[in-house]
Amino acid sequence: MNQEEFWECVIKRFPRHSAYREYVESLGRRNVGLISKIEKISKLYGLSVKQVCDALDEVGIWYEDGTADLERFQLIASEIAKISQNDVGATFRLHRVPPLDQDISVRHALEVPDRYRDLEYQKIILKSPIPEILETLLDDPRHVVYVHLFEKFEVNYKIPNAVIRAIIHYMIVHNRAWSTSYLETVATDLLINRVTSFDQAMDHFAKRLSWTKSIG
Repeated sequence: MNQEEFWECVIKRFPRHSAYREYVESLGRRNVGLISKIEKISKLYGLSVKQVCDALDEVGIWYEDGTADLERFQLIASEIAKISQNDVGATFRLHRVPPLDQDISVRHALEVPDRYRDLEYQKIILKSPIPEILETLLDDPRHVVYVHLFEKFEVNYKIPNAVIRAIIHYMIVHNRAWSTSYLETVATDLLINRVTSFDQAMDHFAKRLSWTKSIG
């Protein structure tokens, strides 16, 4: 199934009386790139066309201008993928996935590692969906493992999306070894210290690095 066929199937299966049907129908005429990303996330989580429709029909997916919130779509897709087909109450639990804060305040331009000089690094870190950031910036076939780990941080630990982006930036800029145990330690440290924004996270990492150097 190619991309055009994929979206035609979505339109056919999408609820006719949904408040979002107009957005789904018009998206194919004006934003093929966004459809490509929706399809990519859908394949990542192995969603059926019906499940894609369920995710796109959730509250908070669509902006007023008719574009979709890919971060929220990814979280909904993740939740759907975890649900057993035999779980009758599953569709009533998707509302637990919280809408994401899209406003990320950054005081200064981000440090860009030399190997990413040819990329729009800051835009990728601050604007791209988490799976896309990891796939683009990590030379590691296990990046999907970290996608699921960051989903757990966001959905279960309630770590803000902006803070997760700061963690990724910190890991990349300071060449930290990627491992689930280390990332769990970083996330716990941020939770304990009540870090809730990108700038707070960067300040916290700077203090930790300074403290480490002072005792080194």
